[in-house]
Amino acid sequence: MGYSPRAGRKLAARLAFAAGAALLAAGFIASGQLCFTLCVSRAEGSPGPVPGGEPQFSSERVAWRERYYAGERALVTRDGVTLTADYYVPESETNRWVLALNCYQNRVMYLEDFCKLMQERGFHVLAADMRARGRSGGEYMGMAVTDKRDILDWLRYIEKADPQAQVLLYGFSGGGTAALATAPDLPACVRGIVTDSAFARSKDEVRRILKNAGLPAFPFVLAGELTAYAKAGFWLSAGNAASGAGGSKLPLLLIHGAEDTYADPAALDTLYNASASSAKTKLLIPGAGHCLAMSENPESYWQAADAFINYWLPPPPSAPGESDEG
Repeated sequence: MGYSPRAGRKLAARLAFAAGAALLAAGFIASGQLCFTLCVSRAEGSPGPVPGGEPQFSSERVAWRERYYAGERALVTRDGVTLTADYYVPESETNRWVLALNCYQNRVMYLEDFCKLMQERGFHVLAADMRARGRSGGEYMGMAVTDKRDILDWLRYIEKADPQAQVLLYGFSGGGTAALATAPDLPACVRGIVTDSAFARSKDEVRRILKNAGLPAFPFVLAGELTAYAKAGFWLSAGNAASGAGGSKLPLLLIHGAEDTYADPAALDTLYNASASSAKTKLLIPGAGHCLAMSENPESYWQAADAFINYWLPPPPSAPGESDEG
């Protein structure tokens, strides 16, 4: 059988097509792995989006910490991951608790200013390192999906410690996204939710991480979605704070910085409009960046936060004969 130029051209075309398809497939797989590594895999030592190195404590802070820091608490999740939290005790016994949830790829130690302020307001403070962050175990961050189960585990931990607990759920950045995603399933001990710089959806955070890395959303988000499902067992799109807010009537305070370049300030209105709560409030702090509203304008921040907290988790009345005066 003689050589046919036409058959040769067809074979060459098929080989070129197969090679191109293989290259595209390899590129797609590599894109998914890179997205997954950047957005979901544990990043040891990463300071996250909130600037600053190791916290430096004043002598006054050290004295406060020695008096009120009660050490690390831990639990084992239903899938065998050990989660940790810092625990601070109030001056006087109370049933008021705050469960604080930290930022994406951040460590809970960066929340100690907040923990101090809440402890001074008379709360038990449990500040949790979320899955695959800080000292908590886990290979993959929960992206407001597996985080939901972890939050419920921490709430069961609190209820076991204090069956009469009244809990404020307080989440920063991705911690706020996870808090809202969990909202429809929260137990009765939770009396309200506060978020600071939350995303409307976890995929929004993925897009921001990619953008910060100089990568386009396509094909990385789609490829990362498939890789996350294959490796971690969940879809990135399942982490939906807006949907969670729409399924809950819990009192809600949403706070965001107007100059946030990490979580779009438009998420504030998205979450507010999505919420089914009749007791919802939003606060936009001019000039504040990501998770920096508290330091940018503490007066406005705490005026709104204290009004919310004291209404929905009021402090116990003073005992007869007690006075606020020293």
